[in-house]
Amino acid sequence: MKTIAKTPLERSTTASARRFLASFVAFLAGLPMNHNAAADTTLPTSTITASQLALGVSLLKKGPVEPNRAVSPYSIHAGLMLARVGAVGDTGRELDKVLGTPALSPAVVESYKTLNQQVLHKGDKTSVALANSIWITTKGEFKKEFAKVVTESLSGSAHNIDFSDPERARTEINSWVSQQTASKIPSLLPPKVITPESVAALVNALHFKGSWHTPFSVDGTMPDTFTVGPGNTKQVQMMQHLLQIRYYEDDTWQAAELPYSGGAYSFLLLVPKAKLLPAQVVDGLSEGLLRKAFENTGIARVSLRLPRFSLRQSQDLARSLRALGLAEIFSPTGDFSGITTLPLKISAVQHESFVVVDENGTEGAAATAVVFAEGAAPPFGQEDIKELVANHPFAFAIVHNGMRAPLFLGVVGDPQ
Repeated sequence: MKTIAKTPLERSTTASARRFLASFVAFLAGLPMNHNAAADTTLPTSTITASQLALGVSLLKKGPVEPNRAVSPYSIHAGLMLARVGAVGDTGRELDKVLGTPALSPAVVESYKTLNQQVLHKGDKTSVALANSIWITTKGEFKKEFAKVVTESLSGSAHNIDFSDPERARTEINSWVSQQTASKIPSLLPPKVITPESVAALVNALHFKGSWHTPFSVDGTMPDTFTVGPGNTKQVQMMQHLLQIRYYEDDTWQAAELPYSGGAYSFLLLVPKAKLLPAQVVDGLSEGLLRKAFENTGIARVSLRLPRFSLRQSQDLARSLRALGLAEIFSPTGDFSGITTLPLKISAVQHESFVVVDENGTEGAAATAVVFAEGAAPPFGQEDIKELVANHPFAFAIVHNGMRAPLFLGVVGDPQ
């Protein structure tokens, strides 16, 4: 078996490195750590959620040109973070740049752990489930540090699997994803993504289900016209409601937050004032716009019309990630020796998102697989009512309100 250089934790001999190793081992064991620098002990979770949002917007813009597009920034970021835990040297630094987080340290892992704990929720009307898993060929072994961080700090499970039978391995991983997403994503990995040369897979699965705080009345839903593009209209089932909710407006956009039961999560609706094509809606999205819609909302009475919609998108993110600057991770020279002694390179980053919105609420599921190959407000008068009609292509996000964690981000250009 080819000999791979040891990880920095194994080969460092300086005093600072030894102190870092001691603190890292203490962290893994759940013991208190003694850090001299504040930067070593604290990393705001907002740093991670802002990075998730930035990555989600970038990937949405670089994704396939389709009327309906959706990604889960949270799932994609979490899947790449699994790879980052085992990446070394230039490979790790390259991932840090795209992930938008500082160099890997106990503080980064602890912050991610805290974020996961805040986002996860189990309730009768609103629930969020998140799980990570690592799968490695029976011919190799996990590095102990890697397996321990993933299983103990990142809600993960570790599995050995025989990749010499690709279809069986693919079925086993897809079955795990299906179970974690309430069967909403039954076939994350398409045929031929897993090959006899595959040696590992890092998988993240996310499932969201939320009932509206104030459900739409089914009796109020009626056929209406949706403009897909110039000269292209369709009849859709349009839900309608009069709500007192958080609202934002500027010269080009209207936005409103529809809370889910319990108040921890919201559906952020962003409707351009002009009837744009779906691609133009995507082009108009930015981190700045989303932050304004999140943070600058006031309470307003909103007459809302929103179509029922369901969308599913599956894609290999490799090309888009390369466009963002990730090259080393897809190269035979990529260093993932923090995962295993086997030589690794990423061969695919498969992502699938599913979102359905109706009168009762929203259900969403997402999964990301990184596959490795060897080598309350005052009342308002009627004149104060804002009218928000999503009868042409619009954008949406599903967020955790307290952490501003973007679970889903998408554009609907054709509700049918």
